[in-house]
Amino acid sequence: MNANGFGVVIGIIVGLIICVIIFKICNRDGRVKQQFDERQEAIRGKGYRYAFYASMIYYALLMVLEIGEVSIPVVTPVLVFGGIVAGMITLGLYTIFKNAYWANNNNQKKYLISMIIIIIINILGGIGPAFSGRLVIDGVLQINAINLICAVMLIILIAALCIKTYLVKEEE
Repeated sequence: MNANGFGVVIGIIVGLIICVIIFKICNRDGRVKQQFDERQEAIRGKGYRYAFYASMIYYALLMVLEIGEVSIPVVTPVLVFGGIVAGMITLGLYTIFKNAYWANNNNQKKYLISMIIIIIINILGGIGPAFSGRLVIDGVLQINAINLICAVMLIILIAALCIKTYLVKEEE
């Protein structure tokens, strides 16, 4: 494994540890597990199904492009991560607009603050390679783009949360 691959593995491990810490800090009861009511669980179940479909459509399109020998100027790990992101955004948007995104034991303010901090960290992690010429090498988007993709994904989810909040206030 090269140094870049090792860095990605370390990044994933650190990211998972940070997720556990965030859940413990941002849940009112200090637990890692989020608590949803029956209505939310049903909606989330449907959301997971749609997220699965979104990922499968993404990977099917990717496979068709590969079979058609269409060259995509992106390294494989970033392409694979795109399918994960497609599913995550689908699940997030569906649950946000169906009022099942926030668990009953979530402190929404703490979660939003942590999401903003994570966005900043990911942007900083992607800006360095962009300015040093390591984000795109020989016209191919490199693995460092994952940080920026994560930031964009979280920005989309925060924007959806803001839109949903606005729509709820408009109804009242």
